[in-house]
Amino acid sequence: PSSGLTGSQQARLSSLARDLACMNGLLLKDNPASSSSGSAAPDRCMMAPITLVPSSFSKEAFNQAVELQALFNSLYHRVSRDHNFLCRVIPPAAESDSFLSALWDMYQTVRQSGADQPITLALNRADYMLDEEAGLKQVEINLMASSFGGLAQRLSTVHRQVMSAAGVSERQLAHRLPDNRPAETFGEAFIQAFKLYGRPEAAILFVVSPDERNIFDQRTLEAEIYAADASSDSPVHVPQILRRSFDQIASSARLEESSGRLYLADQEVAIVYYRHGYSPDHFSDPAGVAWSAKLLMERSRAIKCPSLAYMLANTKAVQAALCEPGAVARYLPGKSAKVEATFVDQCVLSDSRAHRWLLADPEDFVLKPQREGGGNNIYGRDVVDFASRLTTRQSAAYILMRRIRPQQQVSLMLKADQRLSRRPEMPLCVSAISELGIYGALVAKNNSERLNCSAGHVLRTKSAFTDEGGVATGFSCIDTVYLV
Repeated sequence: PSSGLTGSQQARLSSLARDLACMNGLLLKDNPASSSSGSAAPDRCMMAPITLVPSSFSKEAFNQAVELQALFNSLYHRVSRDHNFLCRVIPPAAESDSFLSALWDMYQTVRQSGADQPITLALNRADYMLDEEAGLKQVEINLMASSFGGLAQRLSTVHRQVMSAAGVSERQLAHRLPDNRPAETFGEAFIQAFKLYGRPEAAILFVVSPDERNIFDQRTLEAEIYAADASSDSPVHVPQILRRSFDQIASSARLEESSGRLYLADQEVAIVYYRHGYSPDHFSDPAGVAWSAKLLMERSRAIKCPSLAYMLANTKAVQAALCEPGAVARYLPGKSAKVEATFVDQCVLSDSRAHRWLLADPEDFVLKPQREGGGNNIYGRDVVDFASRLTTRQSAAYILMRRIRPQQQVSLMLKADQRLSRRPEMPLCVSAISELGIYGALVAKNNSERLNCSAGHVLRTKSAFTDEGGVATGFSCIDTVYLV
């Protein structure tokens, strides 16, 4: 869609898109680091980086990813419940990774305490790139803090209006722009899980960063939870959705030992939804307050999204282990081939295959630690230098993965800092690549799945010449698909 727009059309549509983005809440809180005082004003925000128009994406590959999502939801749910598998895969990776080791120890502690979480609420996102030669290939699965569903849902509304203003017919838009409601579907999953918990007076807790920038994405989900409750056949009238940091939880949370119920002050909590707590720096306080707060919540009967078992299943070590022959078939008998078709070559760095691959062509690989959140990967020849300094034991904490080479296309990007450019009224014209995220929701009681579905999509589009890809850091733009 980008290539057919004249300069005057780009300027006109950019002005419209910026207005629509702000009107629809496509915003980020100001970055405290950009303030001279080191803290952002509570009411200051900026437009989230977005594309002017949606990016072209293969309809066949998109439908393939959507159809696979329920299988991936089931796969990781079953992996999370396979204690023996986790015992085989996680300890070697945790041996030289203090953060993963702490999560593993807590998982063992909670399991041995007898704390039970029969109800699962999983809000996932499977990320893919469309390789020029190999087709749809999976980058990773995100089982925790799968973000931008709220903003992507709103961006679909903006993109539809911009494309309409560009002269694209409603018939074409209906054919090219798929329905996209990830936050709405997640809200419905919350209500299903809440009802299974069976305590209508309880609240929902969002565990958040004390200086959260992506708050409007989260607020969209909050609104959709209330909307899903109101529109359900039997509303439970969720009393409130609480937002608390680890410090705030530590100061007010208590566990009722006899029942396993979690309380914040006098308010019982039915669901603990983590939008924070997936990175070592989220637990960096010297007193260990964050770890203590997390352990208290994990010992409770409240539904954790995700649970500790899901966090462990979300590691790169598990992703690599599932690429071994027969691994997926164990959990998805008769259906594994479709899933495995999206895998690329990958293995633990201590595996002998990794040495052979790096000798053959280091530029074709990326090295990944057991981390979420971006900015942690090592690419190309830097992998060889880094790997040469690791012991065999340390190597077990990394996976080596063949790089995916997606086709480049022209993208028109709108970013808040374009006011500093020579032509701030124009979008940035960039040779770009995109990563497709397919959202999925699962609600289960023990092994019985009550809800399992795909839940919409997001594209994250960035310059083809950078390896980094964070939206909040400005490297990537939020985007949606234009099916071709």
